This record gives sequence, C-alpha cells and structure tokens, in this order.
Amino acid sequence: MKNIAKSQLYQLRKSKLSYAIFFAILFLQLFTIVATVLNNLDGPDITGSSFVAEQGAALFLTPIFFLSIITGIVTGADFMDKTTNYEIMTGHTRYEVYFGRVIPALIVSITGGFVLAIAPTIVAKLLFGWGTKMSLQGVLIRYILIIFPYFRLVCEFIFLTFVVRNEYMIMALGFVYYLLGSMLAEGGKGSSSLLGLTNLNVLGNYGSFSTYNVLDGATVITVYDSSIGASTIISTIVCSLLIGSFFLLIGYVFFKNDDLS
Repeated sequence: MKNIAKSQLYQLRKSKLSYAIFFAILFLQLFTIVATVLNNLDGPDITGSSFVAEQGAALFLTPIFFLSIITGIVTGADFMDKTTNYEIMTGHTRYEVYFGRVIPALIVSITGGFVLAIAPTIVAKLLFGWGTKMSLQGVLIRYILIIFPYFRLVCEFIFLTFVVRNEYMIMALGFVYYLLGSMLAEGGKGSSSLLGLTNLNVLGNYGSFSTYNVLDGATVITVYDSSIGASTIISTIVCSLLIGSFFLLIGYVFFKNDDLS
C-alpha cells in the first residue's frame, strides 16, 4: 500500500495537468477580489471582512472542482489503462490497491481545496486590511471546519469512482455538485449540516444586521456575525466523519467484490 500511495503522489507531483488545474481554479478564486473592487468603485471602502461576507459560501464551493478532479485522477485513471488490474495480478491485495489510492486522494484534494478556499481571504486581508465588519476569529474557525465537509465530499467521489471506473465522470460530477451547491445557496435552502453541500453553505454564510451612523449623514452600516454555534460545529464534524467513513467502507466492499472485467 505504501508503494502504491508513493507512486500516486509522485505522479501528481510530475503531472502538469494537476498544476494547471490548481492554478486555474486559484485564478478564478482570486478574480473574485478584482470583481469585488470593480463592483464597488463608487461604493464603500472594501475590507477583507466585507469581501468575505459578500462572497459567502462561493469561496468554499468553487474548490469542489479541484476535489473532484484530483480524486478522479488518483482513483480513476488507473482503471482506464488497466493498471489497477495489473497491481492485483502482481500480488497486491485489494486493500492495498484501494487505500493506496484513497489516502493520497484525501491528502492532496483536501489540502489543495483548503488552500484554494482560504487564498482569496488572505490576499484580500493583505490588500485592504481586515476592517471591522466581523470578527476574524469566527471566520478562521469556519475555515478549519470546511475540512470536514471536504472530507465527506471526497469520500463520496472516491466511492463513485470505484463504481463507475471513469475519472472524467467524477470530474463532471464535481461541476454538477458546484452548480447544485450554488443553487441551494441562492435559493436559501442550504441551511443544514446533513449534506456536504448544504454544510458548506452553512459555514460560508454570515448573519448580518444594519445600524445607522448619524454622525456621517445617517449612513447605513452593515455588520456581520461570524460566530458559530456549538451545535453546528459538532454536527459538521460528526456528520462528515460518519458519512465520509461510510462511503469509504462501502467503496472498499464494492471494490473487494468487483470482478474488474
């Protein structure tokens, strides 16, 4: 298993496609800063906190592309060229073949997805300062928590890859997940930690309230609440670990009994 995992990591390090995908999605994430600046040329000054609040769950949903693509490459590409079959024929157990791909897929996709999610926030803070729109501590807690729904989503992608044996179908599924998550967010229906997509919407959306600054012409000041309740934290962690582990288990059971014809 160790050698298979090392082989997968080596292939990713040498893959120009993997780097191209990462930097393409990073460009899309950072472009949201440019779009925010252009949309607020005549509006109030932009701060890191106002940028994060306005973008909401979009910063968490876009990295789903990366999760699905990397997972598809690591766990699905070797089905298409029969490498998986050859590994089993040369003495590797199904357990080694399965988890030798699962572990690299989880590590690389979740780490990369987290970097893609947080990069725009870091850049916005460096460019504009954080400001006073909301607490930075609460935002950081939310970023740490997105690791768990990312884990759950990757486990689902892994299971489906071993079922369909096609990396491109998983990549396409990532696009579908992104669209579905965006529609749920826009429709106001993404308010549950039960599903991975709605969990990301919960973590990415901030409550707000408005006050009037009578000293400055009675201008409206919007303040956002980045605090997150203990119940949301617990449900995010527990649901993600349980459901993700379940998909890994049934994925292994399916692969163990698959004839690989």
